[in-house]
Amino acid sequence: MKEKLLELKKKKKYVSVYCSEDSDKFLYGKILEVNAVEFALLMFTPYGAYDGIIVKSIDEITHIEYDGQYDKKMQKILSKYIETGSYGINDLSITNSILQLSLNQKKIVSIELLNSGYDNVVGFVEELLENKCTIKLVDEYGYEDGFSCFCIDDISQVVFDSEKESTILKLWQINKSLSAN
Repeated sequence: MKEKLLELKKKKKYVSVYCSEDSDKFLYGKILEVNAVEFALLMFTPYGAYDGIIVKSIDEITHIEYDGQYDKKMQKILSKYIETGSYGINDLSITNSILQLSLNQKKIVSIELLNSGYDNVVGFVEELLENKCTIKLVDEYGYEDGFSCFCIDDISQVVFDSEKESTILKLWQINKSLSAN
């Protein structure tokens, strides 16, 4: 699968990536980076809007589709002005690159640990040290909720700046401004 992802990245193809047995559930976007273990996908909603970046294990992919009718539909509705340039992602450490991006841009990430199937940690990256990450937790209502520290090697998925994280960030910003008054 790695070779196919690299080929599709080189050709700048938009792809549908299926990572579960549910044949109706997939991620759509452009491959930003690939290494031997993981890949980063710039995601778009079914309505053509930017939806952040996801990092997942290549082993989770069940299949990939491209150049089909769905892709033709998406090409019609995607903004032609979407910037898919460099995000500073290092192909040697895609997960670390996204965590660093979150730290630098002060944006929220959702992190799944040990293939749990859900977001174990949601919040701001506070600190990256060797194989450790500390997150300032933020709940779904935009309120800070303590800290979480874990091993980066235990991360099975990272989502950066998707609709969910952007909404939590907006709520956090509103809550901060209300508490300042």
